Amino acid sequence: MPADPATDNSEKLPHPGVFGRGLRFAVGAALLLLAVNLLRESPGFLARGAGWRLPNGNWWLLAVASFIYLPRILNNGFQRRWGAKPQVVALGLLAAAAIWDWAADRAFWALPLALLVLALMLLFLAYAGVALLTAGAAATPG
Repeated sequence: MPADPATDNSEKLPHPGVFGRGLRFAVGAALLLLAVNLLRESPGFLARGAGWRLPNGNWWLLAVASFIYLPRILNNGFQRRWGAKPQVVALGLLAAAAIWDWAADRAFWALPLALLVLALMLLFLAYAGVALLTAGAAATPG
C-alpha cells in the first residue's frame, strides 16, 4: 500500500550549505559570548537587592526563555523523557530559594535565588551555543 504523501516523513532534509553552517556558527558563538559576558557581569547580578528590588536590565527575558526551554534542553541533552518535570522542579527550587532569601536576608533577591537564576541562564546559553557549533561543524540537516 503506498504511503500517504501528507504523512510520509521519509524525505530526508538537505544538509545545510555554507550560509546555513555559517549562521549556526555565528549564533552559537554569540550565545557562548553572551554566557561569558553574563559570567563577567555576575557580581552585580548576584548582589543582594533591598526588599522586593530586582537587578536592573533585561536579564529576565533570558531567564524566561531559559525556563521555557529547560525541558527541551534536559530531555535532549540527557536523552530522557521527563516532560515538564524539570520546570516543576525548577519552580520548586526557585520558590524555596526566594523564601530562603526572604527569611535570611529580608530581601526577595539574595544569593540563593540569584545563583539559581544565573545557573539556569548559563545552562541555556552554554547548551544552545555548543549545540549550534556542533550542528554547524557536523552539517546536521534541519
